[in-house]
Amino acid sequence: MHAKPMRYKGETCRVYHSIFGKFRFARCKYYSADLGSYYPLDALLNLPCSCHSYLLQSWIARAATSEAFEPSLCLLNEVLDQDFKAMTARRISERYGAQVDAYYDQQSPRRAQGAVLGLSCDGKGVRIVRSEREQTPQPDAARLMKGQKRGTKKQATVSVSFSFEPAPRTPEEVAKSLHRRWSPEERRARQAKRQAAGQAKTQTALPGEQPPAGTALDVHRRALMGPQKRALAYGATALKRLDPEDRLPIVVLTDGHRALVKGFPEVLAEAGLFERVEAMILDIIHVSEYLWKCGNALLGEQHPEREAWVYERLVLILESRLEEVIEELSALEQSKKVIAEALGYFRNHRHMMDYRSYLGRGFPISTGLVEGTCGHLVKDRMEGSGMRWSRAGAQHILDTRAVEKNGDWDDFSAFVKEQGQSPIYQMAA
Repeated sequence: MHAKPMRYKGETCRVYHSIFGKFRFARCKYYSADLGSYYPLDALLNLPCSCHSYLLQSWIARAATSEAFEPSLCLLNEVLDQDFKAMTARRISERYGAQVDAYYDQQSPRRAQGAVLGLSCDGKGVRIVRSEREQTPQPDAARLMKGQKRGTKKQATVSVSFSFEPAPRTPEEVAKSLHRRWSPEERRARQAKRQAAGQAKTQTALPGEQPPAGTALDVHRRALMGPQKRALAYGATALKRLDPEDRLPIVVLTDGHRALVKGFPEVLAEAGLFERVEAMILDIIHVSEYLWKCGNALLGEQHPEREAWVYERLVLILESRLEEVIEELSALEQSKKVIAEALGYFRNHRHMMDYRSYLGRGFPISTGLVEGTCGHLVKDRMEGSGMRWSRAGAQHILDTRAVEKNGDWDDFSAFVKEQGQSPIYQMAA
């Protein structure tokens, strides 16, 4: 089917911003009922539909991933002698954010560097504009009804997929690390190990070289607004992209949140990955926090034996002797509410607390990776003073920030440029 003939509509003027400054030039305009307005010079020069060059758009969008829209433009305006406004950064960020899903969907699968795959998810609140909040109490109410909250946040679920080489440890090593009970010789050995690890990160790995044991590799981060199951499903998809041959075992790490404990098996089963799950592991830091609360309730925060009491029970749990701790605390359950809460947590998650086995097989037992991602991916950018987000606007920034944190920005920017040029080439043809 042939397009209708184009009609010459005269010359129009265009203002074009690039890193070299602002330019104004006239070019011929044609019109077709099928293709709309068409500018041959734009197609010849591969100019974007926007009035900003592709490189300038990339710089503006990338800067907006780290700072609020207006401050993010200060350096660019000073260096380029321009006067870009916050609305410019917002619109470009929205345009880039809308293409992140398509960018990751078209990525080719790649072989994981580690021998085991890992998946972890957690939630982080984002302050939402009032017009998009659901079931918001009357703002002028002097006192809220029972169960009501002046909630301003909606949850962004952070998904982190990765691979790793198993690093077996002993329960004593982990307990000492959590309580900082190292001898002077152990402190020196740990410091030397950290320095060696820091030097290794700055060196390029040789082909076929084994990655350091216990290091998170192939880390891929995303934060998604909306239903939690969407983020879990995205994490499962990321694992499949890391292991196209469906051969590597999977470890799931969680803080014990009921929705996550229920959601992980469902989503992984739907993705055909559940049979390869070697373990679903409860975060040891949350377990330790419950022990500290029990120690404070029984002995008091200033008691000299409190730390030793917590340490002894932590070692028992790490040695998979949880039932001994439960039995001991059960005798005290009636005396303190905190004890009952800890017992409920331990009993509900005992199937995810076989730590001696996990450590012997070299699995991680902490959700520190996803907890840190909640901080530097979501909190650091989304919780500035006075910030309120629409859901769509929050998602666009979370998407572009994830691309930046994943180290994919240059490739993503090239993808956006290619997508922007395609319609021009199609019209030119």
